[in-house]
Amino acid sequence: MAVCDLDADNPMCGFAHTVRCILRDPYVLCLNQLEKQMEDTPGLASTKLTGYGPQGEVSKVATSAHGAVDKAAASASEAVSAIRPAIARVADSAHQAVDTVNNIASPAVQWVGEQSDMIAARSRDAVADARAYVVAHPWQSLGTALAVGYLLGRKHAR
Repeated sequence: MAVCDLDADNPMCGFAHTVRCILRDPYVLCLNQLEKQMEDTPGLASTKLTGYGPQGEVSKVATSAHGAVDKAAASASEAVSAIRPAIARVADSAHQAVDTVNNIASPAVQWVGEQSDMIAARSRDAVADARAYVVAHPWQSLGTALAVGYLLGRKHAR
C-alpha cells in the first residue's frame, strides 16, 4: 500500500488534497490515515507521526482540516444569524393568522351556540304545549292520533 506524496509547497496540500487523494486511489493511504492506523494498532501507538519531514505534513493536514471546519462553522453561524429574523417574521405572521381565525371563528361559534340553545328551548316548548293539549283534550287527541296512524299505514302499504 502506497502513501500519497503531500508537497508542502503545493497549494493543494491539506484537507482538500487528502480527500482528492482518497477519491482518486482508494489504495493510497494519506499520512493522516496512516497515523490513525498506527494509533489503532497495538504496539505502534508510541510511533506517532509528528515532527519534521513527512510527520510535519500530518500536522499541516490536521491544521488545514481544523481551519476548514472552523470556516464551515463560521459560515453556518452566519447563515443561522441571517435566517433568524426571517424565522421570527414567519412565526409572527403565523401567530397573527391564528389570532385572525380566532377573532372570526369566536363570534360564529357563539352564534351557533345561541341558535342551538334557542332551538332546544323551542323544542321543549313544543313538547310542553303538545302535552298540555293532550291533557286538556284527551279524546280529540286520541282520534287525531288514530286518524294520522291510519293514513300513514295506508300510504306505506302501497
